[in-house]
Amino acid sequence: MDEPYIFFEDVMDAAGNPRQLQTTKLKYTDDAGRLCLLGIVQDVTDTVLACELAVERGYRRLTILGGTGGRAWRGLRCRGRAGL
Repeated sequence: MDEPYIFFEDVMDAAGNPRQLQTTKLKYTDDAGRLCLLGIVQDVTDTVLACELAVERGYRRLTILGGTGGRAWRGLRCRGRAGL
């Protein structure tokens, strides 16, 4: 694991609302030569939802306008969304 390892998790918050977390793990060696693991967790729910909305709007706009680029939009994915 020389490169950062990034993965996404679907979880529920304390109120039972679905959230999406991005977890990044990175191996490094500290000043004393010890091997360490750094973990960073970020709530990316709003970012992923905004991306999905932008993709959907762009796809609909191209489809309505009769653009041939509509097929390309079908292949776009918002990073981390398990359902896509």
